[in-house]
This record gives sequence, structure tokens and C-alpha cells, in this order.
Amino acid sequence: LSPYKKTIFLDTDTFICDSIMHMFNILSFNDIIICPDYAENSKIEVDGIELLGYTPYNTGVIGFVQSEKFNIFVNDWLVAFKQNLEQYRGHQPAFVIALLHNPIKLYALPSVYNFRFRQFTSINHGNVKILHGRHPDLPAVVKKVNALKSHRAWNPNKWTLESWENPSKIKVLRDVVFLLKQLLTL
Repeated sequence: LSPYKKTIFLDTDTFICDSIMHMFNILSFNDIIICPDYAENSKIEVDGIELLGYTPYNTGVIGFVQSEKFNIFVNDWLVAFKQNLEQYRGHQPAFVIALLHNPIKLYALPSVYNFRFRQFTSINHGNVKILHGRHPDLPAVVKKVNALKSHRAWNPNKWTLESWENPSKIKVLRDVVFLLKQLLTL
């Protein structure tokens, strides 16, 4: 029912923390843009075939282009959801079922566009654009997750970032120190 040609749908527990205007440019070439949901563990079954290894999408952040094709997809999504209420705990598996039955062009966005900070997550280069989750101080979460700009991993248990570049630099420094100590003992 969106009155716009291009729409970005956001769950109520999302927080925009950087510009997302370029998402509309990505929609110039796709019907839907959405992030994979690596924490979703529902078994996906389509037409009696279990799709092991198929990662569902998190429907908390969706960009879409209004069209008849998209409207058919959304209707099929609703039908799949209603038909599978007992089998699945949410609507994300139904999204996959509808997706596989429709000629929709989908682009999988990186995690910075739907950063679910309560889960272990890999973050590609650059700032997180959209946080997804509830917290009393979301600006503090933004500051923490964007403290590094390189490819990094988020540990929600410790609320820490691990840079994938730093460990190799530390190892090189340890190796240099070891070699220098060896040379000095000669």
C-alpha cells in the first residue's frame, strides 16, 4: 500500500544511524533489497524439498519497487505465511517460499543495512547504516559498532569488535620482536 514507487520498509525497532539514500539507487536495478538473516534457523521447505544451506532473509529492513510483480509476490508471501503458520515460527520462511515462486529480482544487502547487534555479526567495511534491535542508548551502540571502519566482527556477549586486520598485524609485530631478540642473543 505504499504510495511511493520506491520504498524502504523498517521495523519499529530499527534506528537509522547513517545516510541510506543510496539504497534508492540500488532499487533502480532490483525489485527487492534485503539482508540475509544468518541467525534464522527455521528449516526451509519448498514444494516438499528441504533447502539445506538456504539462508532466509530478515524482513525488518526491506527496500522494494512498487509494481504489479511486487504486489503478486507480497500476496504469495501472505498466502505462504497463512498456509505454514504451524510449521514456521515467523514470516521469514514464507518470504523465501514466495521468493522462489516469483520472478523477483532480489539483491542481498550487506549487514551494515540491517545490523542486528544482539547477534554475532560480520560487518563489512564502512559505517553501520541501520541498527536493528532495542537498547536504551542507541547512539552509544552506533559509536561502539562504528569505532572501526575495516572489516570486523561483532561479539554481542562481550559488546566488542574484532578487527580482521589487527590480528595479522599483531602477529607480524610478535614475529619481528622474536627475530630481534634472536639476533641480539647471537
